Amino acid sequence: MSRPFYRFCRFDLKSVPKPQRVQALELQIRQWTPFANTGRYLVWQGEDALIWAWDADRLGADLATQNFNPNRVEILPESLLHPPLAGGLRLAACLDGVEGQLWQDGFLVHSRWWPVVPTEAGWLNFQRDAGHSAQLQSTVVPPPARQDWLLQPWARNVPVGGGGAWTAPYETWLVGAGVLILAGMTSWYGIQLTKARQAIELRKSELKTAETIASPIFEARQKALDAQVRIELLQKGGLYPDQLAVMATVAKLLSKNKATLSEWDYRDGKLKITVTSPDKLSSSVLIGALLDSGWFGDVRAAPTSDLTLLTLTMDIMRWSHITEKSADESDQKAKEPPVPAKAAQKDAPRP
Repeated sequence: MSRPFYRFCRFDLKSVPKPQRVQALELQIRQWTPFANTGRYLVWQGEDALIWAWDADRLGADLATQNFNPNRVEILPESLLHPPLAGGLRLAACLDGVEGQLWQDGFLVHSRWWPVVPTEAGWLNFQRDAGHSAQLQSTVVPPPARQDWLLQPWARNVPVGGGGAWTAPYETWLVGAGVLILAGMTSWYGIQLTKARQAIELRKSELKTAETIASPIFEARQKALDAQVRIELLQKGGLYPDQLAVMATVAKLLSKNKATLSEWDYRDGKLKITVTSPDKLSSSVLIGALLDSGWFGDVRAAPTSDLTLLTLTMDIMRWSHITEKSADESDQKAKEPPVPAKAAQKDAPRP
């Protein structure tokens, strides 16, 4: 497939959990491509997905006019037949026009097509858009490289989610064989499943007994570890709490007030945050919640004309103050008299 008829993009999925990457990739492809029916060629580079996408309806119509079955034809974007580079920039000559390419670790990571050789400004903009190192950027446009195509693409297509333009030639036969194999092994799996369920029930019973015995030990160990952390912090001179703990406390307070955190600046016991909300924000409510938590002091709100956005500055309390406040609250709860059993039964609603 000639370069003008497809698009290329790399999607970074490192932050997406592995079980959800296929669904996340499908959503990103639909948002990125303008086609009603998208054909694609997918290559995985670690946790990044390299996608070549095209208009499947247009391609299917073109193939039909040439008496080809679109489901039995493997589509190869011509970029995959260009000899790969270990790394660096290249201006490659295509069937139509030229393609700017940026390679890293033997993979194409950025691409742009021009109908003619780009200007110096266009070549520089391509490098900037690709995130190429500023020290390596150049305004000198290299001559288009004309090289023989590879006999096989430098990376193989991976079908995801059952879509795309790739279809195995013997898919129907393989599915039928798989059904027969599964049917023949059903009885054996049934016996193994029964044994497995019996073993699971036995292990559940053993695990429940072990948890009952170990629960007091785990609880005592956790209390000892928490106490050790507090003691070490106090011995170091009353340092401020860890930034993640501060962020968790702020997030908990914001969630109660239907607000979300958009900016965060934490330096030497000083914190500046910006929060947003779909509704009108009350600075007095948020300031009161932060002060009542015992983690913050001298909370102030910056003036703003946007009632859904609020910037707050505050001091982070030292660990010694926070632990003392927590201890006082625990002592106060311990001193509260228990509710008599008869009173509790009297107040309980009738069935």
